[in-house]
Amino acid sequence: MPIPKYQEMMLPLLRYLSDGEKHTTKELYCYLSIFFNLTEEEVKQKMLNRNHGIFYDRLGWAKLYLQKAKLIESVARSTLKITSRGKEVLEDINLSELSPSFLVQFPEFELFLRKATR
Repeated sequence: MPIPKYQEMMLPLLRYLSDGEKHTTKELYCYLSIFFNLTEEEVKQKMLNRNHGIFYDRLGWAKLYLQKAKLIESVARSTLKITSRGKEVLEDINLSELSPSFLVQFPEFELFLRKATR
């Protein structure tokens, strides 16, 4: 299986955090690597001209986007928790994926995108 894109990681990440507990980035990393059935080689695959892995980088983007939409929050260094908004999003039974086009409905995320494209 190819390494998932950050957009593909967002919904499983949010669902993992739906227990309301605090979870470390390391826990998310382990959970998502198993969820996507990645091999050790895929998880360790490095980015060109970078010292960190593709999977780790994409997890970082997924976390950033969910944080900017206020669906998750950082409660300590490398520790995340779902927000009430995140729980509300998960109540939508028709939700099959999260994408930037979905997240733009939240003013904080839309502002983040506008600032990023300047």
